[in-house]
Amino acid sequence: MQPFTLSTLRTLCAAALAACVAGPAAATSQADTFTPPIVIEPFEGRWATNHGELRLHQIRRDPYTYVIGDYAGRGILVGRVAEDGNCASGVFTNGERSGSFQFILDDTTPDRFGGLWSWHGEPPAGEWTGRRTGAAPDTLRNFARNGTTRTLPQDRAIMDGLYDSRYGMLDLTSRDLFVLGEYADKGVIAGMWDGNGFVGHFTNGGRTGWFDFDVLSKTGTIRGGQWGWAGEGSRGQWKPTPFEGARTMMLEPLEVGGEIGC
Repeated sequence: MQPFTLSTLRTLCAAALAACVAGPAAATSQADTFTPPIVIEPFEGRWATNHGELRLHQIRRDPYTYVIGDYAGRGILVGRVAEDGNCASGVFTNGERSGSFQFILDDTTPDRFGGLWSWHGEPPAGEWTGRRTGAAPDTLRNFARNGTTRTLPQDRAIMDGLYDSRYGMLDLTSRDLFVLGEYADKGVIAGMWDGNGFVGHFTNGGRTGWFDFDVLSKTGTIRGGQWGWAGEGSRGQWKPTPFEGARTMMLEPLEVGGEIGC
């Protein structure tokens, strides 16, 4: 082995020093350009389905996860995700009618689901299958009666709790500018923030209707509201008020699993 000469040692030291100087800079550059992977919830996203494009968001109200969204130009959906995370079931609206759905993720391809749908009170009428095509959009079309509504992640819970009204008790949850829940033993309710309050739809047995709640965004106070049946011109007043003690009550899981279930 040839002994190191002074010039060789100088060359090695210079190379080592250059590596030490370049190392942290290179690491910083790599760190600056690193983009963390996008985490997609099991049912969240845009889905191309045999009944039109489905646009779903997921929100959490312990101990369960819920889905809310709309599809094609026909209606909205709200449902609950099963504990295993692979099945979601709930209720959809379609014009003046309502029905139930069940989506089951493919075991080998989680970007696909198979499922069923039915009209309210009737047996399954057919399949509902889909393939995920992208992330969930921040604009949805079918909640407002006119125009679109936009959602932004804020994780607010200003309306969680029980409300009393002339049409029965409501159990509501609001997250990311969505509101969903159930009322009395009649059906489900789902809406989005439109800048002044929550607008959306409800089911009542096999029928559907619309609602507008004028809400003070800082406190969740419902200052006024109205409702009407889908396809009809008449309307009425609907102003739910917080049920005494509701903010401290342990809320039960929302019964929005539909008639088919998981």
